Amino acid sequence: MSTNKLGLFWNLSKTVIKPNTKTGDQSISMKEWFENMLVVFGVIPNNSCCSNFVQENSVTTGITAAGTNSQTAATALTTQFNEVGTAAANSGVRLPVADKYMKIFVKNDGANTVKVYPATGATINALSANAAQTIATGKSGFFIATSSTTWKYILVN
Repeated sequence: MSTNKLGLFWNLSKTVIKPNTKTGDQSISMKEWFENMLVVFGVIPNNSCCSNFVQENSVTTGITAAGTNSQTAATALTTQFNEVGTAAANSGVRLPVADKYMKIFVKNDGANTVKVYPATGATINALSANAAQTIATGKSGFFIATSSTTWKYILVN
């Protein structure tokens, strides 16, 4: 079981356990927890979330980041939850074409910082079009599409 800075716990079956001192622990799905966090942090309005997952709850582990400072040569991400296992210096992965409220999780377990590129013409946070968001070794985060060309990045740890 793992924990995060929000005081929530999750296990390998993708279940979030929300401590509740009055009624005991309550389990909710990762999807439900994530939808709630998007609303809490103001990323999306309530009741408008989350039908457009890329292969909902799909997981790819051991991804090899590719390319050297290259959006086009970066490894394409095709699942919702992605674990980069191998990251050479200046290598990267590429997000799919955005669909509003699409969510992609990326964890970097590689030896080097990994670059996460948007699809061609898109942006991440306040970066310029096609520029990469970096994720340091051992860190992870969610990319949330707020439009068909804009992603927001939220660092998880």
